[in-house]
Amino acid sequence: MILKSSNKVVSILLLTVMLFTVLIRENIFIEINAIIAGYDYNKAYFYFFNESFAAMDIVQLTKLKWLLTSLFVFIVAFSSIVIVKLWFKNKRYTKLIIFSYIGMAILGGLIFLITYAFDVTNQYYFLLRKLLGLAHSPIPLFIFFSLFYYLDKKEIIG
Repeated sequence: MILKSSNKVVSILLLTVMLFTVLIRENIFIEINAIIAGYDYNKAYFYFFNESFAAMDIVQLTKLKWLLTSLFVFIVAFSSIVIVKLWFKNKRYTKLIIFSYIGMAILGGLIFLITYAFDVTNQYYFLLRKLLGLAHSPIPLFIFFSLFYYLDKKEIIG
């Protein structure tokens, strides 16, 4: 019983860290995008990295965005997997969330490769951006957690 409770406490703490990480990610990308777009006014919540980002050229900022996107997708996916694993202790649930993130990565990669091959990446950037935005947001975790929680309660009641 104590171990089960401690797993849930760790899950809640990890979720809190993940949400804070998502906030920092959002702020960083607001800063970078404002600089790339040449805005005089930056709408970021805080300006931790603004001077460093402002010193970079557009090519460096674009490469940094892709690197940070990959890093944040990994952090959010890993956190989501660990939270589900610790909270539910169900291998099927853990596998499902792992395969969902792998599926998003494969789909995004395929869309990018196809659009790149036909030189239409800019026209489909919006689609890629939405898919990557989903992958580095807590939304998949919230959806899966709600589903798994419902399924667990349904098994207990039914």
